Amino acid sequence: MSYELYDYDPSLPPILMKTIPLGFGGGPVIEKNYVIGSVIYTDVNFGRVENLKDSVYVPDPNWKMYPKHMYPSIFGFLPIDTGITTYEADKNHYIYYQPNSDISRNYSRMLRAVFENKIKRKRIEPILTSEEKKELLKNKKKILKSTEEQLMKLKSEVSRDKNNYERIKRAERGKEPSRENMFYEQKYRQGEKTVEVLNKNIASLKKEIEEFKK
Repeated sequence: MSYELYDYDPSLPPILMKTIPLGFGGGPVIEKNYVIGSVIYTDVNFGRVENLKDSVYVPDPNWKMYPKHMYPSIFGFLPIDTGITTYEADKNHYIYYQPNSDISRNYSRMLRAVFENKIKRKRIEPILTSEEKKELLKNKKKILKSTEEQLMKLKSEVSRDKNNYERIKRAERGKEPSRENMFYEQKYRQGEKTVEVLNKNIASLKKEIEEFKK
C-alpha cells in the first residue's frame, strides 16, 4: 500500500490518503476514531463539523505544540521521524506531529520532508526585487483563477455526463449496457478523477500564494 499527503485546506495540515481510487478502498487513512493528520472534527463523509457531539472522527491526537521562535532549529532537537511544521496552533506556537504507529510514522516522515525541502529552497532561492515579487504573485493568482474556472466548467460537464449515464442505465435495466451508456460512464468517472486533481492543484496554488506573501 502506498500513501500521499492530501491538502484539503491550505491553512491546515494535510491528511494521509491511500493512493488508490475511492471506489477500490482508497480515501483518508483512519486509525481508531480519527483521520491521520486531521486537526478538525468531521462527519462520516469527512465533512467539517464544529464539535465532538456531531462528529464521527475527532482530531488526530498526535499533534503537539512548540514555540514559534524555535523554528527551524527545532529540527535538531526532535527525533528524525517527527513531523515538524509551521502550521499555527495560536499566535505564539506552531505544531509538530509525534507518530505513535507505523502508519502515522509514514505520515510524519512525509510531512517532515515537505518542510525540510522548504528550508532548502529558501537557502537557494534568488533574491527577488519588489517588482519581480509582485509580478510572480500576479501570475500565480492568474493561474489560480484560470484553474478555478476550469474546475467549475468541468464539474458541470461531469454532472451532465453522470445524469446521462444514469438515465440510460435506467432505460436499459435488465439489458446489456449499450455503447452510449459505457461512453458516458467512462467519461464521467474520468471527469471525477480530473476534478480531484484540479482540487489538489487549487489547494497547492493557494498554499503557494500564502507562502509567497510571507
